[in-house]
Amino acid sequence: MSAFFFIMSTETVKAYLKERGLENIYIEFPSSSATVALAAEQLGCETDRIAKSLAIKLKSGRLLVVVVSGDSKLDNSKFKKLF
Repeated sequence: MSAFFFIMSTETVKAYLKERGLENIYIEFPSSSATVALAAEQLGCETDRIAKSLAIKLKSGRLLVVVVSGDSKLDNSKFKKLF
């Protein structure tokens, strides 16, 4: 099975959402939201209300994206045993 990767620019994402009537779900912050704490601060909410994504490379070489609550932690040793 071959893998492919693509990068979508901000404008491409906005156009994609607009075509589907979803332009209101795109939020662009005036300053960094690189961490859960920064995103929660920007939105004025608690960290458990933020979804964070973790990109992980599996032993097989495949990539996995995990989406968890902002206040959740991933136990790397347990994860490595499972995958």
